[in-house]
Amino acid sequence: DKRYKAIKFHPDIGKIDIDDKRVVGLVKRINLPVFVHTNESKEYSSLGKASDLAKKVNVPVIAVHSGSTTSTFFKFDNYKFPKNIYFETSGIQYSIILQKIYKKFGAERIIFGSDYPFGDPRVALSMIKTLNLSNNEYKLITESNISKILNLK
Repeated sequence: DKRYKAIKFHPDIGKIDIDDKRVVGLVKRINLPVFVHTNESKEYSSLGKASDLAKKVNVPVIAVHSGSTTSTFFKFDNYKFPKNIYFETSGIQYSIILQKIYKKFGAERIIFGSDYPFGDPRVALSMIKTLNLSNNEYKLITESNISKILNLK
């Protein structure tokens, strides 16, 4: 159905690992980009598990909250991320985490998100501004990357 552009999966609510074979099978079957809730302090939703899912599917995997917590900063370099994983900005606790993601992947793999109504878009936008981006990079993060992933015109 062309009305649908992506799916969202929240493994901590469903109590199922992001990279579980049932999730992999579903993502392969529907063949749409998948937004996955990530939180390094939770059992089911680490960035490592999101990375493992991305390695098993041929669609973009968007790591919502980019791991979120302080421990993300310390664990991030231990993961091997495939080219189809993207990092979303809402709920990241500290700008140093976003800066680490930007240094490793550039603006091409970051997507603006606010987690509204739980998050305030101004917070995520302020964090993005700490990256000192060019106008083109800012547009990639706030508009172009997600438009490409969702095939928006």
